[in-house]
Amino acid sequence: MAIDTTLWDPTLRLTNREAILAYVEAALEDGDPEVIAAALEDVARAGGLDAPSLPPEARLSAVLGALRDWGVGLAVKAA
Repeated sequence: MAIDTTLWDPTLRLTNREAILAYVEAALEDGDPEVIAAALEDVARAGGLDAPSLPPEARLSAVLGALRDWGVGLAVKAA
C-alpha cells in the first residue's frame, strides 16, 4: 500500500517574528551549514524574496535584509 504524502513548505508557517526566530534558532543550533542556509532562504522566501535567483554576491545581503524586515537579527557569541 502506497502512502500519500504532501510537500511541506515551511514558508507557510513563517508568518510572524516569533515563528521566524524559533526557526532560525533551531537551524543555528543544528549547526549544519546547509540547514542554516536553507532556513535563511526559507525566511527570505516567506518575506517575498527569491534568494536563490540572486547572484551570490547579493544573496547574503538580501537574506539579512529580509531578516531585518521581520525584526530578526543574527548575533555571534563565543562557544
